[in-house]
Amino acid sequence: MLETTRSRLTADPEDPGTLRDLSVSLDNVGKTDQALGDWQRARDAFTERLEIARHLAAVLPEHQDYKDLPDWFERRLAELAAAQEEENRG
Repeated sequence: MLETTRSRLTADPEDPGTLRDLSVSLDNVGKTDQALGDWQRARDAFTERLEIARHLAAVLPEHQDYKDLPDWFERRLAELAAAQEEENRG
């Protein structure tokens, strides 16, 4: 799914709907990687998702949903770091 969404961006790299779809796919990948204990891959997926959210918030400032996403994703990355730290201590 992730690669399919990425390939859709080749036709229109700025399409907000496709960027949002990619963000959702990255979230799913990141959650799966986290559940498998692959912290680096989870962090990479969540970081890319954050970059997309920042881009969408910048180009579509009138959309409240996009405006709030970067803060939410930054918190998600912080939660990931805390979960990894907890696992390392355990």
